[in-house]
Amino acid sequence: MHATQDSSTVTDSNDTAEDTRAIRLGSAFLAIVAVVGGGLYVWEQYVNPSYEAEIAEAVRSIINGNFSTASAAIAPVLDAGPEHPAYSNAVTIDTAADFNSGERAKRLEAIRKEKDLYIANTGDAYAQSRRVNILLGFLNSGFEKYVYDEVFTGEPFGRFKVESDRQSSIRNLAEHSFELDPSTSSMFRVGQWYADRIRDIFGEWNATPTQKQQYAQEILLLLESSDELLARDLAMSEASVFNFTVEPRYYFWESYLYGAVARVYPEYITNSFDSMRVLEGIYETRLDENGQRNGIIATRLPYTYANYAWTLYELKGEAGYAEAQVYLKKLADVIAENPAVHAGQYLSLVKKNAALSPEKRADTYSARMMMALGDISPEYKALLAQHGFVY
Repeated sequence: MHATQDSSTVTDSNDTAEDTRAIRLGSAFLAIVAVVGGGLYVWEQYVNPSYEAEIAEAVRSIINGNFSTASAAIAPVLDAGPEHPAYSNAVTIDTAADFNSGERAKRLEAIRKEKDLYIANTGDAYAQSRRVNILLGFLNSGFEKYVYDEVFTGEPFGRFKVESDRQSSIRNLAEHSFELDPSTSSMFRVGQWYADRIRDIFGEWNATPTQKQQYAQEILLLLESSDELLARDLAMSEASVFNFTVEPRYYFWESYLYGAVARVYPEYITNSFDSMRVLEGIYETRLDENGQRNGIIATRLPYTYANYAWTLYELKGEAGYAEAQVYLKKLADVIAENPAVHAGQYLSLVKKNAALSPEKRADTYSARMMMALGDISPEYKALLAQHGFVY
């Protein structure tokens, strides 16, 4: 994941208030007593009808990058209406297919459906938190301005928007999700706020050296409680058709956040590497009934490889180029396996940066990062060019 933000306004007074928030989140988590058995959303064997075949086909289609097929497969379940027990999962499948297609109209529709379902679930904190977490995922994979605008325009999330500060808006939304029902998905996105300032993404609003040390400590505090919260995530997601994404998402974020901490405490690059390797292992070993790899899990790898390569680039300079090249080649290879599944993910960011003018690219963190990495990896540069990013 790379945050791209051309202008961000964060005042010193806001920074002072923000600095304590992760501690409050950690304290809130420690106060939770998770009663797992009664709190689960149990997937039952529904009758009249169950739609199990349609749901399985839709999920399989998304895994393979066949998003239009997924939408067609899940349509009968959606037609059954909100009273059907499978409806919530069906909407999740439908919006995942629409958003991952990368098409503007479908992405906007996916966001609107999730916002509507959030409102419909008023009074059910877990269900509302789940919808918010899906929107947070859209924000972190949909880098177009219209995605951000649609999430934060009007109710119910307009109150979380911070003018000219995308990342603080996202943090506010993540904290709202955490307050509804804690999860690593929302907690790590609070960590992202600190990480992106450590990584100097925000120009004149970057953290000072003293703040970077403090922010690194805040991230480490979040990571310390994440293992226990992951166990809760896994238990609470048993009913979800996408429960197999929980651990890949976790190790992606863990690698990213440790990579940010490594900018302050270089020894943590080992932790970032270890988390990346766990994610690779999940991708390589969790195969379907035909022995095929999972395309949804695959979408986590390009961001993870790019972030790790960039950490090497920044921490080690030329001494890190050879190792960075290994992971940039892996990035290109995993996208080449099935480009369709990455259309609404990493390739969405590539195409966004490709559309920028040379002047705008120079002002955009992720574009500068891509060009720098392309300069040391012919395979990665060829990938960028293949998708319109020529420089």
